[in-house]
Order: sequence, then C-alpha cells, then structure tokens
Amino acid sequence: MLEALETGFRGERWFRLIDKVYAERTLQRAWDRVSSNGGSAGVDGMSVERFAKDCDNRLLAVKEQLKASTCHPSPVKRVWIDKPGGANVRRECRA
Repeated sequence: MLEALETGFRGERWFRLIDKVYAERTLQRAWDRVSSNGGSAGVDGMSVERFAKDCDNRLLAVKEQLKASTCHPSPVKRVWIDKPGGANVRRECRA
C-alpha cells in the first residue's frame, strides 16, 4: 500500500497522489472553503482578504511550489494544555 501511494498505480489511472493535491480544481476548492468559512491568517501571516486580492496568481504559485517540491510546511509546535478540574491534559498543535 505504501509503495502504491508513493509510486502510484500502473493501470493508467494515477501515478502519484501529489498531482491530485496540486490540481487546480483541488486548490480552488480548498480556497473556496477557507474563504467561505472566515479562515484566519496562515503561518506566513497573510490574511484571507489579502490572499483574495490576487488569489488566481497565488493559487498558481502554490501549485508550482507543490509541483516542484519546493513548498515545505513549517514545523508544528505541540503543547499540552491542562484540563480544568483534573490531572488530565490535552494536546494542541500550533504553528
């Protein structure tokens, strides 16, 4: 299964998963969801409003970065938050 995810199927259906991620329709759908639900700024600090002003070019740039494997997510900081009234904690991830 892991090999199939990395190299893709040979039945001419798909070869890699990443090409589905950077497909224009996938990126557009992701942007539509973020913009419609009042998403907040990303780890780069860019607001949804600022991204929207030039979203076509910005989505194209994201596509090209993903396609060229030059887009690398920032590490995530894991923090533990005490739950009120007990000794339990919950994990939260932050950029």
